[in-house]
Amino acid sequence: NPEYVNEEGIITVKLKKPIIFRDMGLDENDLEVLVIFVLLVQKGEEQVNLLTKLMSLLEQKEVYNTIKNASDKEEILRILSKNF
Repeated sequence: NPEYVNEEGIITVKLKKPIIFRDMGLDENDLEVLVIFVLLVQKGEEQVNLLTKLMSLLEQKEVYNTIKNASDKEEILRILSKNF
């Protein structure tokens, strides 16, 4: 809920082991997830714009692989800071 957000941002959680998520569009399609992004927005309408921008960024295989294989949080922060 936006009213509980004190500071806007993106929290990135990189998992040690993948977890399985079910594809929203295809119930039979399981996805192994290694990186989770938590969006912190103060205005609900901003969520769609931020999510769209993040999805566009992650569609770039090089960017996604760099985040997925990052050895430290500074590397992920550099990528996100450059694009947001």
